[in-house]
Amino acid sequence: MPVVANLLLRRQQLIERRLKTDLTANERMDIECELNQISTALDFLEEFDPSQRR
Repeated sequence: MPVVANLLLRRQQLIERRLKTDLTANERMDIECELNQISTALDFLEEFDPSQRR
């Protein structure tokens, strides 16, 4: 569970940061990229380790 909890926490932090209006286009792109990676990791964990349900 700690892995999923850490990923969910990081996702929340990124979403909050993305809401800031003073980010550059590159910063927004980096955030979107990391959010996509987190989503993929969560999907992978859910598929291959059902005990890691969100």
